[in-house]
Amino acid sequence: MAWDASPALVGVPGSGEIAGVSGPFEAARGGMPPFLEALIQRAQESGRLRPEVTPSDIPVIQHMLSAATRFTPGKRPDIWRRCLEILPEGLRHRPDNPATTPSLGNETVEQVMGLVVPE
Repeated sequence: MAWDASPALVGVPGSGEIAGVSGPFEAARGGMPPFLEALIQRAQESGRLRPEVTPSDIPVIQHMLSAATRFTPGKRPDIWRRCLEILPEGLRHRPDNPATTPSLGNETVEQVMGLVVPE
C-alpha cells in the first residue's frame, strides 16, 4: 500500500524542506515498526512496561507531547519535558491497575496521520 508523508506534515513548523519527500520516510516507516515492537517487547519482558502498550501507542504519545508545547506558545516551550517526566509513570507496568481502553492499532494510526493513501 503506497503512502505519502506530506499530508501529515502540513502546517508542521520546519517540515517544508521534507514535505513530499517519500524516500527517507519510507525507509524510516519500514524500519520503525519492527524496532518499536522489539523495544516494547523487551521492556514488557523486563516487567517495566505495561503489557497493554503497543507500537501504535507511540505516535499518539508523540502527538500528546507536541500538543503540550502548542498549548503554551511563547510561555513555556519546554513544557513537553515536564510531561515526559510524568508520562513514564503511566507506562509503568501495574498488575493491579491494567489499562482498559484498547490502543488505536497501527492501521488506524497510519490513517489518522495521513500516512496511507486510500486506494
